[in-house]
Amino acid sequence: NNVRNFFLDTMHRQNDLRDRADYNTGSIGPANAWCTFAVAKYFNPNTIAEVGTFIGCSTQALAYGMFLGSRKDTIASQRLILTCDLSNDIHLNDSPYGIHLEQFPKKSSVDMFQSMHERNIYADLMNIDGRLAHEDLNLIQKVVHERTVFILDDFEGLEKGVANAFALMSVLKNYGLVYPPDRELLSKHGFTDYCNTALLIPLSIVQLTNQ
Repeated sequence: NNVRNFFLDTMHRQNDLRDRADYNTGSIGPANAWCTFAVAKYFNPNTIAEVGTFIGCSTQALAYGMFLGSRKDTIASQRLILTCDLSNDIHLNDSPYGIHLEQFPKKSSVDMFQSMHERNIYADLMNIDGRLAHEDLNLIQKVVHERTVFILDDFEGLEKGVANAFALMSVLKNYGLVYPPDRELLSKHGFTDYCNTALLIPLSIVQLTNQ
């Protein structure tokens, strides 16, 4: 459909920013980007904090999800995405889809979380694409609330997403882990690549029903 095609085209265009990178790494694929978009659209956050900007694929996915998930009475410019990248200084669109974007180029996640804490900014959704340190965990507890949802990239094997999940669950109370979607589910939605995006969700917002 039009939403999907526009979304995938936007993700493809972000790759034009690679030549501006000081540290050129891999980026998320279409399935990971779509899952990130879907999470932001479903949970409809007002404030997102992201660790790992790079060329902005996940940033764009989050912004598009926020935009489409917004209620008609919500002003997009009142919504905020904060995103940091320790290795790069790639300037993104200041207001994708009218949403305010605040970048922390060449800054660590500790720097961003400390800034959020000092300004009393709390994330409704947090996208983690970087290995968290002990200092991160101390600050994260100060910039989230009991309904904050976490997106974890690279959740497979011994990658950083798995380490981050265990680290976060050691300090967060009453959270459940949602594993990445399998290939069969992705293929039903037209994706041929795989997804390694997992979620940590507060159990207070989950309702289980009998089959």
